Amino acid sequence: MSERIIALPGPIASLHRPLAGPLDALTARRLARQLCPHDPPALQRPSPGYSDVLVLRWDGEAGRPLAVKHPRNPRALASLTQERDVLLELARDERLRGWRSLVPESVDSRLDAPLPVLLQGWLPGAPADALLSRYPQNATRVAGLSLAAIRTLHRATGRMENAGDRIDDWIGPRLDVITRQVRWCRHDPGAAGLAAVERRLRERLAHRPMLVAWIHGDFAANNVLLSRDGGRVTGLVDWAGASPDGPSEVDVCTFALALRWLLDRRPWGRQVVGALRTGSLVVDEVGAEQPADIVLLTWLWHVAANLEKSRQFARNRGWLLSVVVPVLEEAAGWP
Repeated sequence: MSERIIALPGPIASLHRPLAGPLDALTARRLARQLCPHDPPALQRPSPGYSDVLVLRWDGEAGRPLAVKHPRNPRALASLTQERDVLLELARDERLRGWRSLVPESVDSRLDAPLPVLLQGWLPGAPADALLSRYPQNATRVAGLSLAAIRTLHRATGRMENAGDRIDDWIGPRLDVITRQVRWCRHDPGAAGLAAVERRLRERLAHRPMLVAWIHGDFAANNVLLSRDGGRVTGLVDWAGASPDGPSEVDVCTFALALRWLLDRRPWGRQVVGALRTGSLVVDEVGAEQPADIVLLTWLWHVAANLEKSRQFARNRGWLLSVVVPVLEEAAGWP
């Protein structure tokens, strides 16, 4: 989910980023009155910007920092509902003692209110993508720290299974999302490409052993928080796309693809096509090669997740041309 983090002064915390426009200012003011009816805070000056979830920082009456998340539309509401449920499940999982301090605590849910809101614990740290934008030379270290954190989750909750036993759940619903939301994919070459992707994944993963575990589902540097010195992971955020029975390799491959985009601006579509032609994806900072079939599965999860989170993706010609079309055109040409 695309989230623009902003903050309110006074009772609702110090400034983190400015508000994103008059409508955000009005919404934030209403949320502030809902949370602090006797002492609503003044608002920061609005600035341009838009996303599907409005995120505010609130220090709260006891001084405990909280994230206040407000969905702008029904899709965002569904996404926040999913994230709330995931966080509650992770909090109850006794296998994750110690590790779960890296995930936000679900504090209060008022998603059925006229002004829906979800309250979560505010995790310390800075987004890893912001640090890498300033210090790209630290990419190998950041990748190592990030992947170690998510692999701890995979090991604690995972078990080896035959991927073929899960393939219907892993690809069927996601193919449906793409077909339903991207008109180009209902006709050739898009439709032919999707059919070819399905055939290849079913054939290549049918007998592949994989670690099936809790996965994040959108594991990229922007969802990893690091300490100020960049020496440790302090949090993992945005759990709306998480799954308790997912292919763990998708998290690692997502991080690799997103890291190459962050560092080199190499589009996902071009990376995936390259992996399909050579047999693997190589991102030096991540280490191990990512097999082409896992790259293709990861691409499918990524595309479907974005389309489900926001209708803006299906309308974004640039995103479709850089992420979706190259892969499906490549697949449509397979024998």
